[in-house]
Amino acid sequence: MRALIIIFLTAVSLLAHSQTNIEEKFGTEVIGSISMEFDYPQSIKVESWKGKEVIVKGTAKINGGKDDREFVLRRSISGDRLELKGTIPELKKLQNPVTAIDGKDTLRFESKTEFESYRVSSGRKFSTVNMGPDIRIHLHILVPENIPVSIDSKYGFVEISGMPNLTEVNATYGGIEAFVDRKVNRSLILETNYGKIFADPSLKFQSLISKDFHSKVRILGSNGLETFLSSKYGNIYLKK
Repeated sequence: MRALIIIFLTAVSLLAHSQTNIEEKFGTEVIGSISMEFDYPQSIKVESWKGKEVIVKGTAKINGGKDDREFVLRRSISGDRLELKGTIPELKKLQNPVTAIDGKDTLRFESKTEFESYRVSSGRKFSTVNMGPDIRIHLHILVPENIPVSIDSKYGFVEISGMPNLTEVNATYGGIEAFVDRKVNRSLILETNYGKIFADPSLKFQSLISKDFHSKVRILGSNGLETFLSSKYGNIYLKK
């Protein structure tokens, strides 16, 4: 019986920490541009490569692994534009667990009712209480270096590396970290409303707007092309 109990507990532990791997490939033979739109990934890393495919890899863990399949990556074609959209269509139907933090202790409850029952019976007070689906999605995307790319992320943090034909990144609530290759010589325009802009000291930039919480700067290039990086609430980090 003891052996059976140990095996059972081990299986439950593995299930609670499971996650679903994501791997998709999309051809670009007749594609002139790529647009990406994401709602809930916590992090999105996008890099350029010399291949001819868009490759999306990552992991999804929603509510401890029980709702991983609710994350959907959709592909569509509009003219010569490849459109990728990652979303959770049935978000409102997902279970809403409660995560409560008390110092170093983090407790997870299946429902608000379960949490309230425990809080009252134990008399514990928590410094932080989060209610809603536990969504942990991380993506790593490779795109052909010769195709223009735009990225829109609602909640996630976007990391950009290389990307000589990046046209725009908008990360509303997350933020942006971009590694700049000045050999490309595109002009960069960075804008945030409530975050801050951090740039490598060697990058010379021109302030366009600096009022209250609104900041907008430009780093001039020489080839007449522009890349826009914006985050309404997050920070923007520009590195060499």
